[in-house]
Amino acid sequence: MLKSLSCIAFIVLFFAAHCGAQDLYILNYRASGTATLELTQSSPIIEFIPEQILRDSSTCMLSRAQACFNPLDFEELIATARGKRVLLMIHGMAKDWDAAAKDFFNIYQNIKGEMGDRYDVFVAISWPGDRTLGPGPYVRANKSSKKTGNQVADELEQLAAASASLDAITHSMGSRVLAKGLKRSGVQIDNLILLAPSILKRQFEPLHRWHSMPKHVREHLVVCHSKGDWAFNWTSMQHAGMGYEGAKYLSPRKHPRLTQLDCSAIINQDVYKRQPFQPFKSRSNHSFYCQNSMVFIAISNILAHAPPQEAIKLEMRETGQVVGLKMQPKQ
Repeated sequence: MLKSLSCIAFIVLFFAAHCGAQDLYILNYRASGTATLELTQSSPIIEFIPEQILRDSSTCMLSRAQACFNPLDFEELIATARGKRVLLMIHGMAKDWDAAAKDFFNIYQNIKGEMGDRYDVFVAISWPGDRTLGPGPYVRANKSSKKTGNQVADELEQLAAASASLDAITHSMGSRVLAKGLKRSGVQIDNLILLAPSILKRQFEPLHRWHSMPKHVREHLVVCHSKGDWAFNWTSMQHAGMGYEGAKYLSPRKHPRLTQLDCSAIINQDVYKRQPFQPFKSRSNHSFYCQNSMVFIAISNILAHAPPQEAIKLEMRETGQVVGLKMQPKQ
């Protein structure tokens, strides 16, 4: 009897301590915790990071130091997310634990800074997308993204069922992880933000691999792209990626809810090089989407409006001004 009461008291104290806190939960799909090549064959390890650690900008999360993390069961995460507004974050390829954690931290801080309390719970997916860049690593990371997406599907389904709302934001090849997870699970999410999506620009059109991806989104589908992103402007071959100049389609009327945000003026090498060094600085202008507050101000403004009836294109100025935002505010 006393043992049962102690367990109940622990659970009550745990949830009381974190009630209202905007904590971060990392679902780690890496085989050895920090692996860049191997995908776990079992359920993901869940790393719980209290809001206080994030608020203090503690660098211990970059090295997966025990002082920053607390292990958690998936059932506890679902209990925490039940009835809450959840944001799911997925990083891109060639990210070790350190680089992935930087992206999660920067997205978290920008969401908190520009959108306040829009979300109650932040969930991130850390997956093995290889350790370097290049044709060979790209092929390996692409295979890993599909395998991860298959594994993510079950967790995605449970999060969607438990939460009051589920939004997702992906960077680069993280878009492929989510696309596979959505396709396998059949889940619908509320809003989807794709930062520099590493999928071909015509993939939302019929008969293409990811043509069903927009159908999994109830409200806004936002594609952020830039011609200044080095990952998409090496050669004309990279220009075929959606991250270069957005999605291509035959008719905007066939793509309701789609907003394309051209970030070329603020996502480029000149702007990136002017950023001072600090521990959480993005390692390239490709990852700079996650750190750039102007991108998130624009996204916040888009989400504050009703979804467009047909696909629209917006353009950012270096000042942060968004040209072409004429959608109706939400009622």
